[in-house]
Amino acid sequence: MFSSGFAGSIFNAPAGQAVKSKLDLCECRTWLGADSLNLLFLLCVVTVFHWFDHWLLLMITVTVMLVLDRGLFRQIDYSLLFTFAGFFIFIGNLTQFDFLNIIRDSFFGSATGTYFSAIAVSQFISNVPAAMLLAAFSQQREALLLGVNVGGLGTLIASMASVISYKLFAEAYPAQVRHYLLMFLYYNVIGLFLLVPAVYFLMLY
Repeated sequence: MFSSGFAGSIFNAPAGQAVKSKLDLCECRTWLGADSLNLLFLLCVVTVFHWFDHWLLLMITVTVMLVLDRGLFRQIDYSLLFTFAGFFIFIGNLTQFDFLNIIRDSFFGSATGTYFSAIAVSQFISNVPAAMLLAAFSQQREALLLGVNVGGLGTLIASMASVISYKLFAEAYPAQVRHYLLMFLYYNVIGLFLLVPAVYFLMLY
């Protein structure tokens, strides 16, 4: 019995060490991946404040993710990504038209006009592109910020986050899409009608 136990320990020792080495390697990769993602997040924050070049950040992000988990690139919803990119290109081109100067003088000269315009525009092109568009025509920054935030309620397209959540739900529960849209519009429209006047009076007073 002693000899068989001794022999077993000899043969099991290398296997145990191999398993331990693999576990240590996996743990090391996990920590390395977490640290890399934390660093990328910090770089994103720094880039928002224009302290870091956004093209350089893009190259770093793609390189790091290719090393850590290149399979993620196959999971990206490229149609949704190109839709968002199209919104921003559309906004950039729209600001070049002269007729918007007339609209600017009519609607964006006051906080009230900017606030309600931001809510209305958000319903059709989403609140983030709306903020980028209207920021070029209005100096009422507080009213614009409040307007696009409230404007995230309402239609499905009013918020990019709503579009993303809808696509995820539709993929998981295709038979319940109609019910989802009805409930989404029901609660969002109610929230919009409640918040629009409440935030407006808070803004004024």
